[in-house]
Amino acid sequence: MEITASSVNNLKAYNTLVRSGMSKKWNPKKQFAIITIGLIIALVFFVLDMVFNGITNRSWLYLAFIIFAAVIYYLCYFIFPRFQYKTAGGANYKFTFTDDEIHITSNTYDETDILKYRSLFQAVETHEYLFIYMYKSFAYIIDKNTISNGTIEDIKKTISAAVPGRYITYNY
Repeated sequence: MEITASSVNNLKAYNTLVRSGMSKKWNPKKQFAIITIGLIIALVFFVLDMVFNGITNRSWLYLAFIIFAAVIYYLCYFIFPRFQYKTAGGANYKFTFTDDEIHITSNTYDETDILKYRSLFQAVETHEYLFIYMYKSFAYIIDKNTISNGTIEDIKKTISAAVPGRYITYNY
């Protein structure tokens, strides 16, 4: 087996990568809506508490918590993907999936790495991308449309056989 594919280096791919890590099996857009609604409800409770009980230390604590939660969540949702995209440096990779390893060739840095499937941290598939995690905080982004000489199902079978339980498919 020699299936080839290419990386993708655009903001949409990094948005999907970061948000899939935040959302796990939830659709990130639905999670975003639910959390935003939750923060708005919390803000309404804060305002009602101020109206009925006056401004107290507890009111300020509620407000501080709402602001802190909103800032952290929206930073992760909007800013971190842009930061990762900018720090990626425009590197593009070609992948060759064989029976027991992945050959990763950089078009930008003139280097080749070999990654054994058994040393893979995780593989995550979405509708558009396949993320190959070398370790928890680093993943290669593969555009599923660039796969040739095989299918995503062939890659899934190979990785799942080598490292059971580490190939995850998200339905978004």
